[in-house]
Amino acid sequence: RLAYYKKRELGRKPEESECCSLILDKWDSAKTTVPYFARHPGAWWSTLRKIVLKQSVTGVIVHGVPNNHFLFTANASIKGDANLNIECIRRTLAEVYASSPMPKTLYVQSDNASDNKCWTMLAFFAMMVHHSYVSEVFFSFLLVGHTHEDIDQFF
Repeated sequence: RLAYYKKRELGRKPEESECCSLILDKWDSAKTTVPYFARHPGAWWSTLRKIVLKQSVTGVIVHGVPNNHFLFTANASIKGDANLNIECIRRTLAEVYASSPMPKTLYVQSDNASDNKCWTMLAFFAMMVHHSYVSEVFFSFLLVGHTHEDIDQFF
């Protein structure tokens, strides 16, 4: 946890450290159905819940950037896997660095979900280094029960 805080602080001073720090997480999909009920609405709900609009929400926070919270929604036709995470990171970086060069170092924090710990994510970060978007990428995972991090407080 202390390592995350250290990287987050480096990201908050990009002009000094030439780095970007971001954190990525998904919102609990049970809370993003439409309609959403905070409490179970009753017996009739068991038949209707199969036809609700199911969607996922992925959040990305870029530390040290004004208006640094980015939310991406996807409906059930889009798998919530590593490809969705990569697209969220790509769109975030494209938005933040549209008019300025990307920093040399990228720090990415995410949870321990299997869609983050896979070859697809590693290949994406390797591609970023290979094509000289960044010089190095540090991809780290948060501890189980990381519910007090800034991305969780945002949700």
